[in-house]
Amino acid sequence: MNDTCTQAVKAIIEFGYSPEYPDGSLVKYKAGHPREKWEPLEDRTGFLRFTRDDGKWVPVPFTIAEKFEGVSGLTSETHPDCFEYVYPAEYVLNIYGTAVAGRG
Repeated sequence: MNDTCTQAVKAIIEFGYSPEYPDGSLVKYKAGHPREKWEPLEDRTGFLRFTRDDGKWVPVPFTIAEKFEGVSGLTSETHPDCFEYVYPAEYVLNIYGTAVAGRG
């Protein structure tokens, strides 16, 4: 696992996500039910993020794909191919590392 990804995983866990979900993802529970998860990529360069909707994991896009910038009316539900879904490990580490540090 690359060092940035390792640090990001640690920060996500410190923030309150459980590393014990059956598929190896880091999951946040609410009222005993899984609500949000981060899934490290196999190459450990980034993460996929999901939220729970009607009992199914739904991917959360990171950003709109460059070639679709400025196009109106696109949603990840109706135009999933117009979005980028990989959150870079550096981005995730910055978000959760800062949040954890702010708690201290």
